[in-house]
Amino acid sequence: MINADLKEKCLKILDELVSHPISTVFQEPVDPVLDEVPDYFDVIKEPSDLSTVRERLLSNKYSNLQEFKREVNLIWENAVTYNGKTS
Repeated sequence: MINADLKEKCLKILDELVSHPISTVFQEPVDPVLDEVPDYFDVIKEPSDLSTVRERLLSNKYSNLQEFKREVNLIWENAVTYNGKTS
């Protein structure tokens, strides 16, 4: 489990990411209907978003920093996988 000090640092990272203007599309889970991407879950097998990462961090779901980092990076990887590198 991530200790309290490291958890605070991770929360600050998430706050910084959320404050970035482009982050709005990454703040909540993708909704295939509302976001008009009906095939999203056919393409993306392990969806993630900033609110889910925050919830998992606060619920002590990450065993270590690498798991947290992997999931944050997964958000961007999913975007590239679904939308292409130039989006």
